[in-house]
Amino acid sequence: MPPGKFTPPISTLVAPAIASKRRSSNRNGAVFTYKTGSGGRGSRGNIDSDRHIPESIICSKCNQEPRHGTSGYCKSCYNEYVRERYKKIIQSNISTIAMLFDIHAPEHDSSAWSATLAWLRKNKPDEIVLGGDVLELGSVSAHGDANMRLLVEDFEHGKKLIAEIRATCGAKITYLEGNHETRLSRFLTSQAPALRASLSLPIGLDLDARNISYIPEDRQPIARGNLLILHGHQPFPKMIPKIYAPKIADLYGDGDCTICVGHAHRAQMYSRPGKKLARVFGSGCLRTLSPGWLRGQPVGWEHGFLVAEIKKGIARVRAIPLY
Repeated sequence: MPPGKFTPPISTLVAPAIASKRRSSNRNGAVFTYKTGSGGRGSRGNIDSDRHIPESIICSKCNQEPRHGTSGYCKSCYNEYVRERYKKIIQSNISTIAMLFDIHAPEHDSSAWSATLAWLRKNKPDEIVLGGDVLELGSVSAHGDANMRLLVEDFEHGKKLIAEIRATCGAKITYLEGNHETRLSRFLTSQAPALRASLSLPIGLDLDARNISYIPEDRQPIARGNLLILHGHQPFPKMIPKIYAPKIADLYGDGDCTICVGHAHRAQMYSRPGKKLARVFGSGCLRTLSPGWLRGQPVGWEHGFLVAEIKKGIARVRAIPLY
């Protein structure tokens, strides 16, 4: 030791282990009272029940815990906020399309229709495709029961149907022409050609004013990513085979795609393997399953509709059966 320099004993440099209460605060100024342990070091796991949190830094969501960082939330609420935000970001990259085929108003089934509206109201799809045969249009039928005076009532049924859909969500609506919609143009061509230019289904339903796109039968299918949608009557001008999906795949399945159709009123699924993979989803209907003209004959129809989720152009389709 150099002369004149004093070094205190080591024992005087170490603080004695004295149990006592100390006060500390976090970065936001929240004051905690806790007990010290051996060696004088405090342990935050032993917080006293007399913790005091100033009101100015309480979590703005739960109003109970201290804020975490600069978020304004406590740790628990902040983690919940991050989870919800991440979920919304994921969902924003997915487009949901509800496809409703063969409603045949006013001969639609009230229970099936109510269940469909409830699903739309709850799930709020981005687009609703009315897949054809939305109206029965018996007023212009070629089966001997046509009555032009009832056409206005048919239009009113269609307007009511669209208004009920609009009330469920703000989704875009696309209307595909089905074979029952073509009843009007065929009737006018044969019975009242002078009205052909001034009367049509889009005019009668005020579709332009309602911001609804109307797609004629010869402009179908429409494409949404690799999803193709058409009414389905085009390949079957007369009779619909019991197994109809393979023909749909052969006619429209050029490349990796998913095709959704109605018209048959029977749910059906088919997948054609190979390099030109094509998946076909046939939808159930929303009309009554026992119309009077069937006279009680069984036809095997069923209620339901289709839903597609599209992410990065790839569609995943599922059927929604209604019982």
